[in-house]
Amino acid sequence: MDGRILLIQNRLKIHFVIRELLEKNYQVHTAIDAEQASTVIDKNYFDMLIIFLDDHIDESTWFLIDELHAEQSVFTPIIFVVNEESEALKETLMHNRRWSAIPFTMIPKHFMTVVASTMQIAQDIFVDKSFMLKRKGHRYLYKAKDILLIRRGKGRNLQLYLREDGKVEEFYSKHSLETFAQHYGIEKFLKQASQSWLVNIDEIVFIDTIEWEITLKNGTKIPTSRNYIDNFTE
Repeated sequence: MDGRILLIQNRLKIHFVIRELLEKNYQVHTAIDAEQASTVIDKNYFDMLIIFLDDHIDESTWFLIDELHAEQSVFTPIIFVVNEESEALKETLMHNRRWSAIPFTMIPKHFMTVVASTMQIAQDIFVDKSFMLKRKGHRYLYKAKDILLIRRGKGRNLQLYLREDGKVEEFYSKHSLETFAQHYGIEKFLKQASQSWLVNIDEIVFIDTIEWEITLKNGTKIPTSRNYIDNFTE
């Protein structure tokens, strides 16, 4: 699997064991605290965060998660690994308003439980490449394979065309069209056809290298050029 996980844990021994197990299936980065994690997140996109907690969640961790979801239009799922006896921490996580829009899971602090739970949760995220887009204060879950096209809109807006009904939904992204698919890990499904379009490769029926057009199953024709044709012949 190609999923990218950030593991945040201040116990280096536990870090090593969990990382070794997860690296058999995923790309795993680690951080010893929220401050270091913030630096790592600035340089990479992650499909999932795993955060080990003892009996409380400190302000630096609150700030990290707030910052992460304020800056990007995609919600990163979080797994909190907690002490089973820490009822106060569970209550904080379950009922704090600042977490109401963030998909998260709590699991007990046990090596194999952490690994097994991660594998199960990762199925949708990594195999089907599900991701959440934040739009007008709400969050929406999409699978990369259900997207027909993504078009560059005005400014930093991108328009998402769905395969099922051709519905168009617009959302803001701090990333350009050129980097959107790669940043969010869906580049195997959506390839860039021009400066304005990303195309679902499973929907392509013909590429015309005379007129420089890509024809999709529904008859839609998307302009392309010599500069982008290699994206579809790899």
